[in-house]
Amino acid sequence: MPEKPTYEQLEKKVEELESTGRHTELLFRRIIDLVPCGIIIKDRNGKFILVNSKAADLYGAQADDMIGRYEYAFARIPSPSPDEIDAFLADDRAVIDSGTPRIISKGKFPFSHGKTHSIHVSKIPITAFGYENCLLIIAADIADHRCSNETTGGHETFLGTLLNAIPIPVFYKDKDGRYLGFNETFEKFFGRTRDELIGKNVFDINPPDLAKIYNAKDKELLENRGVQHYESQVRNAKGSLRDTIFHKSTFTDTTGTVRGLIGAVIDITDRKRDQRRLRESEEKFKAIFDNAMDGILVGDVNTKKFVMANRTICEMTGYAINEILTLSVTDIHPEADMPFVLETFERQRRKEFRVAENLPVRRKDGTVFYADISSSPITIGTGRFMVGIFRDITDRQQAEHQREALISDLKKALGKVKQLSGFLPICSHCKKIRDDKGYWNQIESYIQKHSDAEFSHSICVECAEKYYSDLDLYEE
Repeated sequence: MPEKPTYEQLEKKVEELESTGRHTELLFRRIIDLVPCGIIIKDRNGKFILVNSKAADLYGAQADDMIGRYEYAFARIPSPSPDEIDAFLADDRAVIDSGTPRIISKGKFPFSHGKTHSIHVSKIPITAFGYENCLLIIAADIADHRCSNETTGGHETFLGTLLNAIPIPVFYKDKDGRYLGFNETFEKFFGRTRDELIGKNVFDINPPDLAKIYNAKDKELLENRGVQHYESQVRNAKGSLRDTIFHKSTFTDTTGTVRGLIGAVIDITDRKRDQRRLRESEEKFKAIFDNAMDGILVGDVNTKKFVMANRTICEMTGYAINEILTLSVTDIHPEADMPFVLETFERQRRKEFRVAENLPVRRKDGTVFYADISSSPITIGTGRFMVGIFRDITDRQQAEHQREALISDLKKALGKVKQLSGFLPICSHCKKIRDDKGYWNQIESYIQKHSDAEFSHSICVECAEKYYSDLDLYEE
């Protein structure tokens, strides 16, 4: 037989049980405070043994202030007589004596804070906390339920209105992929009615190849939880294949369990088309910009720093593209000409004129060439810039120098020709020419003196026959 416990062992066991009981009671009280209904335990005389926070709210009191006090003290019964008290407690005592729970589906109860509550009441006879013939009362405020229902209905209406106000297709599904709801834009996008969509899955309303993608992505999201974004395509109501971005997120219940997902479909077909056109336009601009025969620089109006440069200006100046973009207007012109260059820059910025001719430009190696610079202000975003188009005029200057030299030579030649084109007095016998000073000169001497012509002497056929007939100089 087991040994009888000693007194000390029994005392220790009782203390453990009492401690456990206190903890259990404390836990119980904390739990019932979380219940959304009023919970009351009172004896047959109406004295409160336990009151949770919701019940105390119904009475307009604090739960701790109610414990140990009588219910009629909180009801609107001023100085009740013993008969009034008995009448007040009659129904409670009848339930306790019968031992059978009673449910009052709807009752009105006036309380001390001046409000009358319509409540559902359940009365259950029990024994609790060492008390005999007690009554457990569970009270639910009808107004709270009605308000809750009205609020819930209003909330649902608001959510529906909100969803329909969103200009992109929005939907939500359960964890099995069946559509639970969506907005009107979703219906229009797919050309389906609500009845045709509710309860359906992606395979029911999409081409198989696309449905496989959507389904795989849905499963991935439900397994990993969180948020998901990806690009895909959608066949719309008109049968057109549209480029889209899907934005999806899982939703959970109050316990944190994933119940499904909500998603939005953003049609980016037009955006992608515009991006493609913009990219093509940029490529065309870059091709024209880089292959232009003239050098092009774009500089900030205020800092005069270069922000864009084409290949031709780099070839003109000898700088690499990354080098020239670290420079400014003052770095590519000779220092001695800087005041005039900066004044020209400002006047072009003010649109006083557009083309500045024959401006000196300094290369990386320090040599200088001259350019006509056509410049005008432009706005890019919020910035103001000057676009300068540089035309190297070195070849033109050389051609001009050559032209000027030729003109000078022609002028000189013309000057000499004029001296010989006037009226020349010539001897009719010896053919000498008289100059301006009155001297007679051999004709060849006069011409040589007044032109670049030179003479070599020979004899004509007539003179050869006349003066040298014996020599036969022109025999064939």
